[in-house]
Amino acid sequence: MKKFIFILIASCSIYSQNNNLVTGQVVDELNQPLPGATITLNDDYTITDFNGFFEIQSILNENNKLTVKYLGYTDKVVDFTIGSLDLGQIIMTASSTELAEVIVDGTYLPSQVRALNIQKNSANIVNVLASDAIGKLPDRNAAEAVQRIQGVSIERDHGEGRYVIVRGTPISWNANLINGTRLPSVGGTSNDTGGDRAIPLDIFPA
Repeated sequence: MKKFIFILIASCSIYSQNNNLVTGQVVDELNQPLPGATITLNDDYTITDFNGFFEIQSILNENNKLTVKYLGYTDKVVDFTIGSLDLGQIIMTASSTELAEVIVDGTYLPSQVRALNIQKNSANIVNVLASDAIGKLPDRNAAEAVQRIQGVSIERDHGEGRYVIVRGTPISWNANLINGTRLPSVGGTSNDTGGDRAIPLDIFPA
C-alpha cells in the first residue's frame, strides 16, 4: 500500500511539472516583433508567431534558462524562476559579427531578415516576399506584387493583374489570407471567373 501511494504522488508531481507554460514576446531594439525566432527550453523548442509571441511547455526547475535564436541577432539566454513564467518582452540585439558559413557583401534589411526566418522555420514549403523588395519596383496592385515569387503567375484583366495562379493550378483552388485571416470568397460558382475561393487581388494596392 505504501509503494502504491508513493508512485501515485510521484506521477501527480510529474504531471504538474509538465503543465508549466512559459510565455513571452521577442522584439528587436526598435520594439518590432521578430516572427520565426527559435525558442529553446531544456529539450523543448518552439518558434515565435507573426507578432513575435511564443508559448512553450517544459519540465521546470527552481531556476531555468530559456534560449532565443534569430538570424542576424546575438543569441540571448533568459534566466527565470518557476514563480515567473511570463517573461514579457525579450529584446534581441543585432549581431555585429559575420556568419561563419556565409559570406555576404552588404547587409540585409530588417524585412528581408524576417522573410528568411519565416521561410527557414516554417513547417510547410513557403516563399516570403520582403516589403523592401516590393518597394524597389512599385507595382499597381497586390496581384502584380506576388507575381515576383517563383512559381506564381497572374491572370490579367484590362492589362492589370487580377487573379493569382500558383504553379498552374486553377484560381478557384487558391486560398488568400491577410495577416493570417482568410479572405471570404466574392461569390460565384466553380464555372465563373471568380468562383469558389478566388479573390481579385487588384482591389488591394501594392
